[in-house]
Amino acid sequence: MNLSYVIPGTTVARTVAWKTDELQQFSNYKFDGKRLLLKSKGIYSEAGSEERLKLSWDVDINLPVFERTKK
Repeated sequence: MNLSYVIPGTTVARTVAWKTDELQQFSNYKFDGKRLLLKSKGIYSEAGSEERLKLSWDVDINLPVFERTKK
């Protein structure tokens, strides 16, 4: 799971989860072919880095999904 944070003039991108147990925080999703539901809340901070970086997110998405029509 990659998280990108964009502020004008600066972009920060980090891999916040790559192990199975770390991905559990993103497991609250459902896709039934018509709607995408995703809920996730978390915090990522880097320990021992020169930068003091702490990213947080709170996502609650419930969106319709449409198939693109071919021209």
